[in-house]
Amino acid sequence: MTKNRNLAEFNFTVNGEIDQISVRKLTTSLLSLNDAMSVANKELKTDTNYELHVKTCKPGSFDIYLELISNGMAIASATGLYNNANLETAKSIIDFTVSFIALKKHLRSKKPKEITKINDKSVTVENHYGNIIQIDKIVIDASNNQDMDSNVIALFKSLQEIEYATGATFTDNEKKPLLHLDKVQDFRHLVKENPMILDEAIEQTEEEIVDEAILSVFSIIFSDKRNWDFYYLGNKIPAKLLDDDFIQRVLKREQPLLNGDKLRCQLLIEKEYNSIAHVYENKKYLILKVHEVLPPQPVQEKMKLSKKGKKKK
Repeated sequence: MTKNRNLAEFNFTVNGEIDQISVRKLTTSLLSLNDAMSVANKELKTDTNYELHVKTCKPGSFDIYLELISNGMAIASATGLYNNANLETAKSIIDFTVSFIALKKHLRSKKPKEITKINDKSVTVENHYGNIIQIDKIVIDASNNQDMDSNVIALFKSLQEIEYATGATFTDNEKKPLLHLDKVQDFRHLVKENPMILDEAIEQTEEEIVDEAILSVFSIIFSDKRNWDFYYLGNKIPAKLLDDDFIQRVLKREQPLLNGDKLRCQLLIEKEYNSIAHVYENKKYLILKVHEVLPPQPVQEKMKLSKKGKKKK
């Protein structure tokens, strides 16, 4: 029979078909999460020191069983006699940290369109794209905390380096999902500075998604970074391939691929604002999904010959 879990316990899952993870990458991620929760503890002014403990790791996906524990709770853990106030405070720290990350995911690197007060404890936040979430006001008040944001950035930068990871999930003590984060869709926003911290009137970054981009393969590089060279609209560009299924098909030789082949794909273009030229410059290209591989097309057309008409007498 599975032991009942208390409010201070939760799961942080690194999703994907993973059979091993670098100790450095995993510990850096967990240390960053621990530091983020320490900042959350300060924001909540609990006057109690808490420390994140790893409970268990089970094989397969790295489902990490964690407990946020104070000095008093460490003693109680051995006896099973917990102080309810300590448990509730630990849960508040967990909720604050997860909500901070959820807000950042929701904003997607852009400042909120509108923040509306519901009551003294809650607000709604409408993002740049018109989507709305409800969140605790204390999280909004601390959304410009640079220490908290730096730790969240470090956490997801470390997770980005874990090969074949597809995302991450926070789960509460009852194993109910609190927050799911997709590596392709969400991590790229979580590793950037929280837009609530930026004071500039003009958004510093923009994204353009081209659903039916045609890229000509120029150079194939099989490495962790997966930066390939392509030609796109007549320009040579480096692009990071994020479609793991396509990569695996190529590696297993299920999908032939040669220089000169064309990828019909979903392309994300990250742009940064150039304040001197007053334009957004293309800075990064990410291939989110490969739809199909097209063979190279001949560029030279047959010469058309014209016949002179006979002169009329």
